[in-house]
Amino acid sequence: MPLTPKRRKFIKEYALGGDATEAALKSYNTTSRVNARNIAYANLSNPDVVNELELTFRKLGYDSDYIASRLNNVIEKGINEKATVADALRGLETMIKVFDYYPTQKRANLNVNINPYENLSYKEIVSELRKTREATEKLLKDLE
Repeated sequence: MPLTPKRRKFIKEYALGGDATEAALKSYNTTSRVNARNIAYANLSNPDVVNELELTFRKLGYDSDYIASRLNNVIEKGINEKATVADALRGLETMIKVFDYYPTQKRANLNVNINPYENLSYKEIVSELRKTREATEKLLKDLE
């Protein structure tokens, strides 16, 4: 799906400033920070916008080597410009998110009801627990 002119402007502003809410305020017809935050969230949830942002960052030379280099500079020296260290780190965090360098989080829930084992023999309980363990191991393997 082609990007709208407003989304293109949002991408440009976001790439230049690193603040999605500010980019939305500059790109859309709103003065409300709440609306701008919602617009920014919607844009950053849109795969077309994220892909275009990634291309824009790559064109600007913001790849994984750049991120590592800048982060190292910030850690060692700080920032001697108008921007604060917090500003620089927020920008780097933005690029890390866009390049999807955060590890994927996986969750699993296991609910065990021990009441069904109440009237079983020891061998039957062991058999049921083995089945449960096998099912759990399969689930964990699938999550890897």
